[in-house]
Amino acid sequence: MNQDTITISRLLEENKALVVESTLLRKTVERQAAVIRTLESRIAELERRLGLNSHNSSKPPSNDGLKKPPVGKNNYRRTRSPREESTRKSGGQQGHKGETLRQSAEPDTVVDHFPDQCSVCGSPLASKGGRSDLHAG
Repeated sequence: MNQDTITISRLLEENKALVVESTLLRKTVERQAAVIRTLESRIAELERRLGLNSHNSSKPPSNDGLKKPPVGKNNYRRTRSPREESTRKSGGQQGHKGETLRQSAEPDTVVDHFPDQCSVCGSPLASKGGRSDLHAG
């Protein structure tokens, strides 16, 4: 019986040590869970702030940066022209005769436009004249 008593007392001591260790581990897990909750809320706030741009906040468009927003579902639509799309390229079409405003040797009317002051220094300009030999008609 002596051997059984020694075994039982040894098992009781091991049990007490395991209970203490278990209690310490539970407290550690609770602290870590609290830290995780704090970090998760901080991450959520930072991700929310990263997602802000001029479309969903009061930020000006100049703060959007150079990264263009992704195109696709649930993203912001760009304003579109009410004009219908065409298969033609912009500008004059192939074979179209262009029109150019030609200078005329004898214009219908001549209107002289002279500035009152210098655009650089602001000093008044006397009637110094200009080129009157170029005419558009």
